[in-house]
Amino acid sequence: QAPAPSPPQQQQQQAPTTDVYWLIAGLHGPSLDTRRQGRAISKGDIIGPVDVGQWGCAGLEGVATLPPRVHVTAAFDLWGHEADPAAFPTRCTRRLKEVYECLCPDPAVLLGLLPSAVGVGVEAKMSLCDGMVHVGAPSVLAGGKRDPEELKRIRRDVLGRNLSLNYKADPVKVVRGSGQYLYDETGRAYLDCVNNVTHVGHGNPIVVRALQQQMEVLNTNCRYLHDALVEYAAQLLALFPDPLRVVYLVNTGTEANELALRLAQTHTKRRDVLIVDHAYHGNSSGLIGMSPYKCDGKGGSGVHDWVHRVPIPDRYRGPATYDDPQAGDYYASHVERVIRESKRPIAAFFAESVLSCGGQVFH
Repeated sequence: QAPAPSPPQQQQQQAPTTDVYWLIAGLHGPSLDTRRQGRAISKGDIIGPVDVGQWGCAGLEGVATLPPRVHVTAAFDLWGHEADPAAFPTRCTRRLKEVYECLCPDPAVLLGLLPSAVGVGVEAKMSLCDGMVHVGAPSVLAGGKRDPEELKRIRRDVLGRNLSLNYKADPVKVVRGSGQYLYDETGRAYLDCVNNVTHVGHGNPIVVRALQQQMEVLNTNCRYLHDALVEYAAQLLALFPDPLRVVYLVNTGTEANELALRLAQTHTKRRDVLIVDHAYHGNSSGLIGMSPYKCDGKGGSGVHDWVHRVPIPDRYRGPATYDDPQAGDYYASHVERVIRESKRPIAAFFAESVLSCGGQVFH
């Protein structure tokens, strides 16, 4: 007699099984001799050691070693590349992104990684090719699932309308930075030539480690005694020429320039300052009127009546160019003339060592 069928709520549904192919780069090749390409792996298997020595980044002082990393791509099908899995296309155009996402699941999810682990122990392989995205790039890097158009709408509602947005027609949703690159939600890499904060690269491990360690111990102002405060100040002063003998530690460039303005005006008992045209010195009320890049633009009211400007020493587009051996004297003569003809004496001369907003002009 056949057994009675189980009630619907008690019936067990057998989940279908699907093979997942793993394409892994960044392992130590000589240690993988016993691992045959195409071999099945199970949970807990040791695949191989990470190759510590192959990752490098060319810099001004040679090749800097980067932290060890493993690039992982997961795929339900090898698309005819079973004989040579290394030839599997791990990049696709944006037009095929949704198709590839169906074929290549998020490796971070399958590996059970927390979002904070991605980019440290296991990192998605980021394509540097124009218009290309990585196959199976971890969604945990995306910083939320909202698409750029939805973010633009929310941004207009909750942020000030005067905050600028780069590439308004097709804005970039930046979700991560590493070294000299920024990454969007698809894993596409952008060489960062705009951001002016990360002088030692995004996510610099030495800086991150120092910040983490200090935040675990103390975060306060300079009203108290502390060894690190005076030791750091002494190290900075050792790099400066006389008569620079003291330092003030601030948080932003605006704070630094505002303090410099106050010190100069207080010490000289004067108010007027000299600035270079197209300069940007900060976003405080006093410094905006010293920044033609801002105050001469839309919504601006021009420089303060105590601000005097001289031409930008642009030897590429300016009146005195690279083929003029007297270019330095020409631009210096403008500074001399403004100081001489000013009705009031000058308290300070503000000049960026590199006019970044003015066009990346070095002088």
